[in-house]
Amino acid sequence: MQVANGQGNQNTVEITRDTLAVAEDKDTFWDKVTISESMETSEQIAEPAQFQFTFPKDGTESYVINLGASYRLNARSRFISRIKTEFHKNTLLEKEQENLDLGYQATLGMPFTKGFLFLLFDPKYVYNGIEHKSAAAGNILFTLKNYKSSFFKLNTNNRITNCINFVPSLFAGLQLQSNFKAKEEINEGFIMRPIFSCSASFYLNKSNENKDGIVKASVIYRGRQDIINDTDTEKEGYTDLLKAKAEVFLINAPVRVSIGVSFNKGSDPIKGLTEQEYWLLSLNFLK
Repeated sequence: MQVANGQGNQNTVEITRDTLAVAEDKDTFWDKVTISESMETSEQIAEPAQFQFTFPKDGTESYVINLGASYRLNARSRFISRIKTEFHKNTLLEKEQENLDLGYQATLGMPFTKGFLFLLFDPKYVYNGIEHKSAAAGNILFTLKNYKSSFFKLNTNNRITNCINFVPSLFAGLQLQSNFKAKEEINEGFIMRPIFSCSASFYLNKSNENKDGIVKASVIYRGRQDIINDTDTEKEGYTDLLKAKAEVFLINAPVRVSIGVSFNKGSDPIKGLTEQEYWLLSLNFLK
């Protein structure tokens, strides 16, 4: 199975880049590897890893790295599991970001009349290199893939014309985080956040037969609220992150390479991104 294309049979289900699709079990090592910006939800898996480096002759180096990678452990029945890691580092921001996580992710697909209801959970270890704190964290999320709908399909292609596809996505659930071994003890404690994530992506294909596309435009919005916060810091309240992005793909195989520009506004506490607004031009990789 080519993970990026979401091909396979009807025996198992898996969250892939552009859709929640069906996966098959007979894959090579490389087939089971996914590389993208993040592993949390399908719209983030659809976003490529981002890289930008500056090495001035006289001065300080700067880095932008948004990289997620996973290896699928199994694809049995309607249950998919994988080990995953993410690294986010941005020294160009007003408030720098450096965040690493390592953990496990599982997806359970439950069929209904017009598609599947998916449950995702991902226990993980998270380290914030700026605040020097560790955390045990995870998300418990739900989403739908109503691929049999004749009107509006979630997490799969909605064909607008012969060369334009529209892929909407919606996730909702809980985010859990328990901080420990923090440099400042006030950062230690348990946090629970109801969370949702929605996105809309448009793909311009070379032709009706080419599903990879040559141009992509997307908008992702994520919001969360800390309804429980046992840390001694100021309560987070409602936090959100908006990302609008456009990219042009230069190579589609064996990995996808693109040049993209994105506008980012907001924060993501679990990934160590504090409230700010910035533009990012990057070279991107996706598998």
